[in-house]
Amino acid sequence: KEVQQGSVIYLALEDRRDRISWRTKATKELLNIEGKIGDLTVHCQDDEWLGTFKNGGLEAIENWIEEKDNPRLIIIDTYQVFSGIQQGGSDAYQKDVEFISPIQVLVLKSGVCLIFIHHLNKQGSFMGSQAILGSSDWHISLDKKEDESYGTIKGKGRDIEEFSETLERKKTSPMDK
Repeated sequence: KEVQQGSVIYLALEDRRDRISWRTKATKELLNIEGKIGDLTVHCQDDEWLGTFKNGGLEAIENWIEEKDNPRLIIIDTYQVFSGIQQGGSDAYQKDVEFISPIQVLVLKSGVCLIFIHHLNKQGSFMGSQAILGSSDWHISLDKKEDESYGTIKGKGRDIEEFSETLERKKTSPMDK
């Protein structure tokens, strides 16, 4: 699909640099892409980067937005790692709203799209409070079975038509498990 070009930052907060490098190589092979993939900044859990909300992650993202000529997309993988463990006080819904609010302000002010990666439970249901879904403009879920060669991607939200598609998993090499 044709997309707007610009700078992207991907916070792979549950992955080490070597795993992301391998996955990037495999994806480039699968899509037959050579060379650098645009203006992509990747931070991993083993990098020296402020990777959570509580230790300055939001300010670091704001600085990234200010430094780039054309910032377009922020991907935070995962919501739970970035938000951190929230202690005492109010209910889970209220805590999620309080966490998400400054991020919404940043996104609306900058015009940059933000994608939070968040896990589903073993039954395929959304984990956490409904504030996460209620605060987002749209959400997409990927349900895949470990022993199957396909998965289902579903999406719905304020600005997109609800959809459901089956995706086939392709191996990038004979060594791919």
